[in-house]
Amino acid sequence: MKLAAVLLLTLVAGCSNTQPTADPSPQETIMAPTTDVASEDVQFEAAGMTVFGTLTRPTAPGRYPGVAIAAGSGPTDRDWRNPIIPGPNGSASLLADALARAGVVVLRYDKRGTGQTGMPPAAIKWGDYAAELSAAVRVLAASEHVDPSAVYVAGHSEGGAHALRVAANSVVPIAGLILLSTSGRTLRDIVLWQISNQISGALDPAAAKLEIDALTLALDDIAAGKPRDARTVGTLPGVQQFVMALQNPQSVGFARGLLTFDPLAAFASFEGPVLVLNGDRDVQVDPELDARPLAAASEAAGHETTLVIVATADHVLKVEDTPKDQLTAAIGAPYNDAGRVLAPEVPAAIAAFVTTRD
Repeated sequence: MKLAAVLLLTLVAGCSNTQPTADPSPQETIMAPTTDVASEDVQFEAAGMTVFGTLTRPTAPGRYPGVAIAAGSGPTDRDWRNPIIPGPNGSASLLADALARAGVVVLRYDKRGTGQTGMPPAAIKWGDYAAELSAAVRVLAASEHVDPSAVYVAGHSEGGAHALRVAANSVVPIAGLILLSTSGRTLRDIVLWQISNQISGALDPAAAKLEIDALTLALDDIAAGKPRDARTVGTLPGVQQFVMALQNPQSVGFARGLLTFDPLAAFASFEGPVLVLNGDRDVQVDPELDARPLAAASEAAGHETTLVIVATADHVLKVEDTPKDQLTAAIGAPYNDAGRVLAPEVPAAIAAFVTTRD
């Protein structure tokens, strides 16, 4: 059995049957363009590497709220493009443009191993991606176009884990945290959930249980620093390839940290408002199993919390017309096809969150 490429992309770096919901709020207003925008190249040092990025801003004079965005898993660059899911139409570039037109400055960047930044000479560590995002926040706060009291940190998918960590440890005061399509579970748990969804119906229940049990043991061993022979982890080639990728010497230290990072526990470590935003047609992160628990944990930690679930948005926050009960992980293959558009509620929600704070 071959697992969908979109699943493997999410892992390396299912759908609920409930009706689509969106919390009623001003964020649902569709934004109209309000200003011209400009983009400029930036570069900065982080964890021993030069990181390259793009600052997108309104052209009108003034100081605006600023958002630094960390991309998701795998070889995903500043525009949310990667060689596994083809297409030039990356959501992050669309999002940056829409937010700049609404009066927000956006800094996005190529994390190590992607785009212009390239691969590091040494193994990637768990702290490296947080160091990149922290450096991006400092660059953003220093921009003449940004109000330094209104600097926000955002992360998409896996990037949300790094945003949570940076919000708790930033030298620059963080005005708020934005979690986009971010898992509310450890990587271990979401991997098991995704693969269970993939093999459900394709294997009989007993065979599926054997595969999941074997993978569970392998993930626990890897997280504990015990190497595993990928060929002995079940019978599914896609799962075996994933287990092998997790133990790549270049990234195994990072993988161990991500496997056990608990996003729900991280809210206690920082102060400030939180926006949790998810598409209801996301087949990689579930709004009921991830977004709502994230929002609940944020509220329990005492944060002013906004939860937005966009009825027709997919994992990369674009409009997905396929009915929810027909969605599968394979739907992600055309994420970046030409002509696909960002769900307008997404930049509207973010702009409302960062421009309406006292």
